[in-house]
Amino acid sequence: DNKGFIDKYIGDAIMALFPKSEESALSAAVEMLRYLDIYNGHRQHMYYDPISIGIGIHTGNVMIGIIGHETFMQGTGISDTVNTASHLEKLTKLYKVSLIVSRDIIKSLENPKKYSHRFLDRIKVKGKNKPVSIYEVFEADADEMKSQKQETRVLFESGVQAYHAKEFQKAHDIFEDLGKTLVGDGALEMYKKRCAVRLPS
Repeated sequence: DNKGFIDKYIGDAIMALFPKSEESALSAAVEMLRYLDIYNGHRQHMYYDPISIGIGIHTGNVMIGIIGHETFMQGTGISDTVNTASHLEKLTKLYKVSLIVSRDIIKSLENPKKYSHRFLDRIKVKGKNKPVSIYEVFEADADEMKSQKQETRVLFESGVQAYHAKEFQKAHDIFEDLGKTLVGDGALEMYKKRCAVRLPS
């Protein structure tokens, strides 16, 4: 539906490419997360445990072709872009969120407000000299959580900025205050723990 195609399966993961546009990749991710609720409903009916998924999206140049040698060849896409997207996917477990995208994805959108998002962090990626700014896209969150994240986005981002400015007490106070209303926010809980270990005992 979004003009993408699966490049490869990696255990329980997939790598997909979206040559049409960055927004088509983001749209596919949001649709996947929304369908997950339906799928987990079927699993619950069969007494199976629910599953969760994490998605990372980045944009850039990719080399696509046949790689390998005469005894093993495969078609695939390789590049620094692929490595960064893979790294963002792994970070979904750390931040306990479903969808992380790079700043390049947000910048590529004609209307960034179409997808509810908030600044999450600046991270170091292996092989890159400059930090990469990452965002959580929570468009597919449950309505109540989505609404709460939208209402507190500015305050949450100010807490992240205070943390990066090494104003740990200020950041701690912001996140503690947010915790009174943002219950079950994985990223918020992670920042509260980060701040706590940097405050004087």
